[in-house]
Amino acid sequence: MTKGRSDLWIALVAAVAIAALAYAVHVQDAATPSTFSTFDRGPNGYAALFAALRTAGVPVRRLEVPLARMTHPPAVLVVSSARRYLGGNPLARADRARLAAFVRRGGRLVVLAWGFARHRLALATMPTTIAARTHRAFALVRDADTADVIVVRAPSDAVFRFRSDGAPLLANRHGVVALRYRLGRGDVIAIAAPQLWSNRWIGRADNARFAYDVLAHRGPVAFDEYVQGYARRASAWNVIPMSVKIATALVLVTLVVAVAGANLPFAGRVPAEPPDERGSAAYLDAIAALLRRGGGARTAIAAFARDAAARPSRAPWAERARDALAELRARDAPTAVDVLAAARLDYRLRKERG
Repeated sequence: MTKGRSDLWIALVAAVAIAALAYAVHVQDAATPSTFSTFDRGPNGYAALFAALRTAGVPVRRLEVPLARMTHPPAVLVVSSARRYLGGNPLARADRARLAAFVRRGGRLVVLAWGFARHRLALATMPTTIAARTHRAFALVRDADTADVIVVRAPSDAVFRFRSDGAPLLANRHGVVALRYRLGRGDVIAIAAPQLWSNRWIGRADNARFAYDVLAHRGPVAFDEYVQGYARRASAWNVIPMSVKIATALVLVTLVVAVAGANLPFAGRVPAEPPDERGSAAYLDAIAALLRRGGGARTAIAAFARDAAARPSRAPWAERARDALAELRARDAPTAVDVLAAARLDYRLRKERG
């Protein structure tokens, strides 16, 4: 395989690797859903709400440890819908106990989820929901949690029943979308529309006003990000975006291909040119070629014949050599082959006689 062809194969391998990784980026971006997290800038994320609260001067932070290890409890804890807590897996026993104690000691728990019917966050009084598709809800009471709120807009697949325990805050003809109930010295705000405060819907109607009324004026606010999979002890590789990981993989693949192309042989060994060690035969060939180009073939053969005649020998082969020289000398148009033959015959006679 030539050098140019091996470079072509290296380029093809690199192109295939880049295309495969680019397709992986596309598939990953298409398959990754937007979650109800303050880190998420997608349609369902709460990044806009988190930034708005900070801009408004509300002390807000993210909780990235299990609830049982929460060292400085906030005044308001927000838990948004996620599979780990409100989906398939319940809270650990220590987390359930810490969450209940947090509310009973005077904290406010704000829960945004659809799955209240199956998972109650270990709070026995958590109401259940019924299936109902809604996009709008109106404020039913006028208090600190609904001040200046008239209507909110966000899609929801569930509502609370009108006869649920607690004070309804937002409702429509299908049922209650948000309600508040007491638990010990604290209270729980249950909202059946987690998209109400999402990046896509936070700017609609009075959604932002409702979020500010519920979360502000009480003290520090914390969003539980551990429920979304963000752990403080996670490694740097786990928290960097997928696009950065794929870019790093592209760089590594390119380096591997470059190193392989520079160091690994892609063809058989090519032997080096033999050393230029020419002998007397090469010298005679060169002289014969010069004589042929100069038209001196007859002169050269005559010189070889005279030199051979001056070196008599009785050996049978010597007589045959002189006869052959005489025959070559008698030719009208001797060729380069004839000159070489005469030179070899004369050389043999000279070597014999010294």
